[in-house]
Amino acid sequence: MPSAASICIVWTATALVLAATGVAGCASPPREATINSEVNLAGAAPIQRVLVIANVDFNEFYQQMADAFREALANRFTLCGVQSQITVSDPLAKDPKGSLASALQESKATAVLEIDRVPGGGSGVLNGRGQLNGLLVFQMKLLDIASQKLMWQARASVNMTGMVDDRVPTGVGFATMIASRMRGDGVLRDCPAVWPKFTGCEERRRDALNDVGRARDNNERARLLEAVPSCSSPTPGP
Repeated sequence: MPSAASICIVWTATALVLAATGVAGCASPPREATINSEVNLAGAAPIQRVLVIANVDFNEFYQQMADAFREALANRFTLCGVQSQITVSDPLAKDPKGSLASALQESKATAVLEIDRVPGGGSGVLNGRGQLNGLLVFQMKLLDIASQKLMWQARASVNMTGMVDDRVPTGVGFATMIASRMRGDGVLRDCPAVWPKFTGCEERRRDALNDVGRARDNNERARLLEAVPSCSSPTPGP
């Protein structure tokens, strides 16, 4: 488990590099999915309930990807024994602080994790259909409610291929990368050593619709159609 002192961790698909510096002192990330984190758990209690403000709803981070990301992140928290409520910021909220206070009270959160896109971060090109092929960069901050201390922060890049079939796997992979880093940093303490395969709502919906299409009896088809999951995004919160 990491000590109370902050460390910088650069995790890529092929290497793990540690340095005794803050996030700002880390080397520039390579052009692949990475996550750099800084942790300070001194005086922080284990997380029991977390409110996640996941601001991932924008054009380049497609809706299917965002939905899969939120669902997979909630799944990973659950596997680590942490209850989570995931919401998004409402840019039109008249009282953002009041909205956040209400969300905290409703969720009974012991910590808040905020995930935001880094303006101007990342690189890449848009293809002929306006799809990004490159990297998006996100900043994450985890605040312990009781002590009001920043116990963990990270900067992550997500590799975007521009391929429709990659949207759900990319969202799930991003969520799993965050949870893995939090597990490695000792922020999440009761996680499985190996994450089980995650089946998201979109995948379950596709499989269910395929079952509907294969049904030969109208009554059976109606029954299966009624059981098809509806995959919807969360209502904006704080």
